[in-house]
Amino acid sequence: MVVSDNLDGQLSSISIDYQIATIVNYFAFASFFWNTGILLWIYSGLTASSFILSEETGGTMIFLLTKPIRRTTL
Repeated sequence: MVVSDNLDGQLSSISIDYQIATIVNYFAFASFFWNTGILLWIYSGLTASSFILSEETGGTMIFLLTKPIRRTTL
């Protein structure tokens, strides 16, 4: 659709440079949020692992696991 001359409506009046810039901007926007999501998962995992480590070294992990509650509730 970007390089076609037979576009209908508003796209036919837009220059090819503007169309290409729009596609590049959409790609940059999507890739930014994709990378942000990956970094967020890594950060969350590292933070959760440090919390689990502090519970284990403090001795409260065994106490928490012996209680009659679901593991997902923790």
